Amino acid sequence: MMAEHLERILEARGFGSSSKPISLLGEPGVKIISVLADEKLIPPGVSKFGGTPHVPLDFKWPITPTGAPLSFMAQINFAEFGPFQWMGWKVPVPESGVVSFFLDLKTTTNPSFKVFHFADSKSLVRWEDPFAVDSPANRLAATGAERIDQKAKSFPPRSLAFRQFLSLPMSSESPLHELNLSRSASSEYDAFAANHNQQEGTHQMLGWPWGNKRAPAGSVLLLQLGNDRSLGWTWNEGLPQFFIAEADLAESRFERVTFRWAH
Repeated sequence: MMAEHLERILEARGFGSSSKPISLLGEPGVKIISVLADEKLIPPGVSKFGGTPHVPLDFKWPITPTGAPLSFMAQINFAEFGPFQWMGWKVPVPESGVVSFFLDLKTTTNPSFKVFHFADSKSLVRWEDPFAVDSPANRLAATGAERIDQKAKSFPPRSLAFRQFLSLPMSSESPLHELNLSRSASSEYDAFAANHNQQEGTHQMLGWPWGNKRAPAGSVLLLQLGNDRSLGWTWNEGLPQFFIAEADLAESRFERVTFRWAH
């Protein structure tokens, strides 16, 4: 249904006989819409951007090799993707579990990052400010938690809503090469694809990634964080993108996630 609708739009834009093959290259993705939220009203384990993460009691805040704390960016609960299963995925999407993303924002050259997977979302608790004297980070020292003396950059909490859509590849991706579009047609297509993929912003999971840089071979776009003024996210270096191999996604091996700044 979505591919057929996309094909009709492409035909109306003048792509002619290329409309159907282009529409068939569409990959199901999830558009993420962020909404201002009260941290205390977000139940533990629910998807969110910013604020403080929901973690196990023995959680240790991730740090860089030099000891600086990473910034908490997002947590995604795969159970919230249940309503989208009717469309079908081309990759093995987990049915449950929470994945949390941390990133060093003090450098764009091989930045440190960490992705955690918590299989049991019901065991998670709200991690208060880890730099406050009476926070869980300090109170739970006996259970292995470590106090962090430096403060990581933090962001206001945002609740998340999800919408499934059919993402399109840019002409730099190999499948488009097989269509042998002319230079002018490729340019027109890239403008159309960029506008199509950026509707409702560029926060995204799965599907074709934003930018002119090809996705790593055999990898899935796990999370892409777009520009978002409400969070203070204005990326001058491109967009933060996390990738995972399909086989690793199927087995929930999130410790193998890779990261890049996409341009």
